[in-house]
Amino acid sequence: MPIERLQKTGFWFEIFATASDRPTGAVCRAPAVFKHTKGKDGQAIVSGKTVTCFTNTEEEAAVLTDVVLSLVEDMLKTNCGNY
Repeated sequence: MPIERLQKTGFWFEIFATASDRPTGAVCRAPAVFKHTKGKDGQAIVSGKTVTCFTNTEEEAAVLTDVVLSLVEDMLKTNCGNY
C-alpha cells in the first residue's frame, strides 16, 4: 500500500487511537499510518514516544526522496516522536 494511502485511511486511525496507551508497532514505512492519528488526549499518537522507521538517509540511498510525497522520518519528528 503506498505511503500516501496509509496516511489517509481512517480505519487505521481508529485502531491505533484505541491502542494509544499500549505498545504499538509498525515496520519500515508503515509508521506513515501515524501521520494524522491522535491518541485519547488529542495529541499525535507518536508524541513523546520512542519511534523509528525507514530513514531519510535510506530513502536517499534508494533514490526515493523525490518519489514519495512525504518522508516518514520527518513526519515522526514533526509529530513530536522521539526519533
